[in-house]
Amino acid sequence: MTRQTAPFATTQEVAYAASLDAVDAATLAASTTNLGHVVLSGPLSLSAADTITAKASGTHADGTPLTAGVNNVSVVATTKDSVLLPSMTPGQVCVIANSGTATAQVFGAGTATINGVATDTGVGLAAGKTGIFVAVTAGKIFGGALAALLLMLLPAQAQNTVTMADISGVIASGGVAQALAAAFPNRRGCVVQNLSTGDLWISDQGTAAASRPSFKVPAGAQFACGSPASAVAPGAALSIFGATTNQAFSGREW
Repeated sequence: MTRQTAPFATTQEVAYAASLDAVDAATLAASTTNLGHVVLSGPLSLSAADTITAKASGTHADGTPLTAGVNNVSVVATTKDSVLLPSMTPGQVCVIANSGTATAQVFGAGTATINGVATDTGVGLAAGKTGIFVAVTAGKIFGGALAALLLMLLPAQAQNTVTMADISGVIASGGVAQALAAAFPNRRGCVVQNLSTGDLWISDQGTAAASRPSFKVPAGAQFACGSPASAVAPGAALSIFGATTNQAFSGREW
């Protein structure tokens, strides 16, 4: 009589399965460590809660707990009626819409701070405003009203007042390039309008001429460097060329 063995895997099968596990683990590790951003094809879907009442004269200890990703606090009867953010791990986001009539006070869960403010103090969210709160590290949340949050995210230089420098002038000698603006490593932008009836040429790559790589600026047109999408502009010296003496142009740099 032939005895049948139990369906155990052979040594080769075990080795093969182990190799597959190793490949899967490596693939998973690569996929999780390389996720620098996520591209969505539609609206981000978060849990939502409506008609929430903030705790009257509440404190960190007894604020109304928020449990959803998006929360509409519809009743805030008096200033500093409070709500309590859910416990958040790094990377999690909570949205609060204050559709009440007074400023709500928002507290972090447990010992979590918001914008570095003491745990038991919390931060205000004005009536009619929507706030986004993001957990950056354990126990540290940053956020607030959208306008304030955007200011927090902008580079410091973008929040500073810009000083304009006048670089207007005329072509001193037709057919001869001249300096438009000196090298300015911290230049954030510039604009030059051709006020004459002939073409002007501007270059940030050395002496301007009526050819590449200079930029042609027809009569009435403008040359601009930098843009709202960029915090920097070419910092090299700018040169300008015109074929006719006294061609006028108006310009600014900042």
